[in-house]
Amino acid sequence: MHELTEREKLVLNLIVHNFVMTVGPVSSRQLCKKYNLGVSPATIRNVMMDLEEKGYITQPHVSAGRVPTDQGYRVYVDSLMKSEKLSRKEKDIIYRDLRKVSRDIDLILQKASQVLGKVSHQLGIVLVPHFYEGIFEKLELVPISDTRTLLVISL
Repeated sequence: MHELTEREKLVLNLIVHNFVMTVGPVSSRQLCKKYNLGVSPATIRNVMMDLEEKGYITQPHVSAGRVPTDQGYRVYVDSLMKSEKLSRKEKDIIYRDLRKVSRDIDLILQKASQVLGKVSHQLGIVLVPHFYEGIFEKLELVPISDTRTLLVISL
C-alpha cells in the first residue's frame, strides 16, 4: 500500500464521503465549491491523478469525476473514517434487547439485526450459517422513498 500525504488523505476522504452521499463521480470543482480547501480545482485534479495512479480512485470515463476503488474504500474504512461512540441510550437499548435472547443462534442473529436497525436507523441484515450454501436466484431493488431503497436477495 502506498503512503498518502495529508492532502491525499483529505481528498480521498472527501471523495469517498461525497460519492457515498451522492452515488455519483466526484469532481475537483465540486470539492472546491463545497469545501474551503484553500487550493484551486487544478491542484485538486493533480492530487486526484496521484490517487488514481496509486489505485485509490478511478475515473469512470474521460469527462467524469472520480469514484473510489475497493482499495480506496479499504483505506477510508481502516484509517480515514471517523467512528462514532454509542450514546448511553443506544448502549442501554442494545443491552436490554440482547439480554432477553436465548441460546438459539437464529434468534440471536434476528434480534441483533433488529437492534442494529433500531439504533442506527438503517438497514439491519441477518445472515444465518446456511446463507452461503444457497443458490443465488435473483436480486431486486425496491424503491421505498426518494432516499431509501430496499435490497432483496433471493436464494
